[in-house]
Amino acid sequence: MGLKIYASSSVELLAKKLADSVKEEQQIFVPEYIVAAGAGVNNWLKIFLAEENGIAANLVFKKQDDLMRMVYKVLYKDDRKELMDQEYVKWKIYQVLGSQEFSVTNPNTFKYYGEDSLKRYGLSDKLALLFQNYQYHIPNEMEEDGDWQNDVWRQSMNAENEFIGLHEINELITTALLDEEKKKKLGDVLPHIHVYLGMDFTLFHLMVYQLISEVVNIRFYLFDGLLDGASASNPLVNNWNKASEIALEWIRELGEIEYLVPASLVLDSLLHKFQNDLFLNQIDSSAYTQNDIVDGSIVINSCYTEVREVEVLCNFLIKTISESNGEIGARDILVVTSDVDKYAPAIHGVFGSKKVKLPYSISDAVHTSSESVYATLLSLLNVNERFKAEEIVQLLELPLIRDQFKIEDVSFIRHMLKTANIRCGDTGSADNETNFVSWKHGLNRLVYGFCMGDESYFEKHGARYLLVDQAEGSNYADLMRLNSFFNKIEVLILSRQGTKTLSGWYDYFIVLVELFIHDPNGEHLGYFCEQLGSLNIYSEVVQDEVTFSVFKGYIEELIGSETNRSNYASKGITFCGMHQNRNVPYKVVCMLGVNLNGFLAENAEIHFNLLKDREYYLTSKEKDKFLFFQTILSCKDRLYISYIGKSTKDNSEIPPASVLDELIDYLEVNTGVELVQEHPLHGHSSDYLDPQIPELYSYLLSEPAPVQAVGLGGTQPIDVTEIDLDDLIKVFQDPAKEYLNKVLGIYYGEESEVIGDTELFEQDNLQNWLVKNEFIYQDADLEAWRLKLSEVGMIQLASLGELSLESEIESISEVKSTFTQAKLLGELEMKTGQLIFGDVLLKGRVDHVYGSTGIYNVVSSENRHAKYLAAFYIKWLFLKATGQNLKFIFNGLKRNIELEVNDGPTTEQALKQLNALVELYKTGVNEPLGYTIQLPLNELIVLGKSGSGEYEEAYLRSKILKHVNNEKAFPSKYYEMLVTENYLENENYVTATLTNTRALWKEIVKWLKL
Repeated sequence: MGLKIYASSSVELLAKKLADSVKEEQQIFVPEYIVAAGAGVNNWLKIFLAEENGIAANLVFKKQDDLMRMVYKVLYKDDRKELMDQEYVKWKIYQVLGSQEFSVTNPNTFKYYGEDSLKRYGLSDKLALLFQNYQYHIPNEMEEDGDWQNDVWRQSMNAENEFIGLHEINELITTALLDEEKKKKLGDVLPHIHVYLGMDFTLFHLMVYQLISEVVNIRFYLFDGLLDGASASNPLVNNWNKASEIALEWIRELGEIEYLVPASLVLDSLLHKFQNDLFLNQIDSSAYTQNDIVDGSIVINSCYTEVREVEVLCNFLIKTISESNGEIGARDILVVTSDVDKYAPAIHGVFGSKKVKLPYSISDAVHTSSESVYATLLSLLNVNERFKAEEIVQLLELPLIRDQFKIEDVSFIRHMLKTANIRCGDTGSADNETNFVSWKHGLNRLVYGFCMGDESYFEKHGARYLLVDQAEGSNYADLMRLNSFFNKIEVLILSRQGTKTLSGWYDYFIVLVELFIHDPNGEHLGYFCEQLGSLNIYSEVVQDEVTFSVFKGYIEELIGSETNRSNYASKGITFCGMHQNRNVPYKVVCMLGVNLNGFLAENAEIHFNLLKDREYYLTSKEKDKFLFFQTILSCKDRLYISYIGKSTKDNSEIPPASVLDELIDYLEVNTGVELVQEHPLHGHSSDYLDPQIPELYSYLLSEPAPVQAVGLGGTQPIDVTEIDLDDLIKVFQDPAKEYLNKVLGIYYGEESEVIGDTELFEQDNLQNWLVKNEFIYQDADLEAWRLKLSEVGMIQLASLGELSLESEIESISEVKSTFTQAKLLGELEMKTGQLIFGDVLLKGRVDHVYGSTGIYNVVSSENRHAKYLAAFYIKWLFLKATGQNLKFIFNGLKRNIELEVNDGPTTEQALKQLNALVELYKTGVNEPLGYTIQLPLNELIVLGKSGSGEYEEAYLRSKILKHVNNEKAFPSKYYEMLVTENYLENENYVTATLTNTRALWKEIVKWLKL
């Protein structure tokens, strides 16, 4: 038995040595224990050992601390106590910090968190991590008198009864090894331990290895990035290699190191020459040439965003694989980043698209996608106590919840919530009318409305509901399930009030899972709930009850630690975190996000860390530098690095992380060229198609398909045989909208999909118009009508709604008065008629006719009257053409037009004009009609009055062209689509628009005397 140390700058040599040791020493029925740096190294080792030895079986991979626990378990068997893990220590500390004794003896520390349980939990979490490190390095010092941390240590780490701290392992193992029987047992169970590549051991671990090496064969396989004997001073090595120097200094105290010297690097590329400089720890040890600069072995790209980084990377990988003549495949590529979660959506979006045929897998990503059970849990825990409608309906868009409640149509539910004016709150208050926007009131409106099949008022238990009856068929079931879902959400939120013991919160969590997560076989949450079960143990430690915020913080930490490591190297290109690969050799190694902020951990060390001034203490930043160093040396053929180097706000330069900045400077000094390539903001930039810029290329671009003009083959011609008068009017109010709606079935939703989470505080233009328009025809009690408007969400609640309604009523008082007088002229009638134009039937009706007077009410402001004047005129033509001679009144704000019975065109003139409009309509259903009403009313009037002088023609043409092809803002989304998608030939369209618009407005201006 004994301890041997091997070191090399070649990972393959170390792995080969490990393979030889396993082959020579492994006993068939005894596991071979390997301590490796991470899951990525574990998987790579299995593959390598299988290739070298023909088989890789009975290998057990352990972490350092897990192995220490195993040694203790073997030696003490049934007499052992449980080892405190970091979570247990955290809750012990939480209990200590909350004690009366601690608040008295350490008032300044207690003042930091006081009664804030979340701050107290956060401090406990930081101390637990520090105490883990103290156990490795200074456990004896912590037993002495010192600052407040020593008090917390003694009260939390000196556990009684069933638990001991990790720092006590050394003494216990030393004692146990005096027993020959225990020594033999340890040697039988652990004949060999292989510590491969890991440099994160501490003096504590090395002491344990040294103790057990008497009965266990210990083998260290250490990566030393410097060739044996290297002594010169390369600034990059000196800055990046501190972690390795400290680890090697410690391990030399255990014995002699045997160096496995690899073959010299073939200096055939810029990458290999650069690596040679690092291996030899020398400056410019390699002769850089002009060919090295353009050989593509080192690529550094500057991009604007994470998405652009991934797109540029994808192009690089496609090019690299295609030019490798089959020597590089997807499995030969490793992509690492310091934040996998940030890049995961972009990776899925780019590499998961149909254009890209590269297989890939993502490791280390926290399960936060919409399909993830963890994302579902977090969403449930984060539901606001105000019962925000949008937040709650978004829960139903999560697959596991939707499946649990068997919800089929979430869009229908969203529509119903808007219709019922459900915004926030569970019940609200009738005093301030917030019950109108609450869940209970709104759900009762929906459920009672369906049951009674009515939309009138309904009273129950003293409450009055304006019913909503819009559910039918399968939608009814979704409505009932929504009601059940909300009742459970209400229980979930209300039961989190106050405090509970940790075991009480565990029970709460189990109920949450059973109620909301569709997991019939426990396949998603079995392991997670098992881990969470330790709360029952911690509950014995923390007698105090804790708040929901503390429990939620604990769950979020637990979920954050659940990363998707099983995907490492599962297929194709591997995307993973920096810690996973740890020198695993790949032909192509890529690094994303080597940014100024976020790539290297900030050196914001906790000010009360007792280790921060020790020589051997490594900051997080120094550890990350060493990881960067290891990653560069693990690359065999191609090294690719990208970072965000430009601001999307002001295009300013953003420097990369300091390690990359140093690398760029080093290469520039030695080659005379800065290797950074800047990429455009957008992937569809024309620069990628410019042969003068070969450094910019893209395989993600595709030539746009030619677009046919709408109506010239894009759709089947429509044969018009029947027209409704209202449809005819709509074509002349918004021809682009009618065409895209009716012919192509394209609708732009004007209503926001997101449900508001507050009551209505300000009405928009549409709501104002609807309220004013309804008031014109309203005869009911004003207060009852106001309550109805408040209940349906048309005006503000209570006094605000009263003031708003008074203002709106006042603004249209004249229109209301005129309409009221017209109603006294006779009984309400509706005039209908039919006309034949060739083979087309035009039929329609005119509402609001009282006796021999028809009235057309308009509540829009005066400058918006154009489309209503057009509609008024066409309706008047229809009355004239059908022989129904009436007095016809345009009743609008600040505009009142009274047309007497004998005014206007004759029946023949009306028929001729309608026939022209019908012909234009027939054109407009097969291609967008050249006509507009979007111009200001005064310009339409000018257009109708103008002659045909060159000056007037040019002026009007410029006005219409501006309307049709406005560079700043289109008159509507429908016009925008027609123009930007090249469906229209602008000049031809402008000519048609000028002609048709003038023709109609000449008649309108003439007969309405505008």
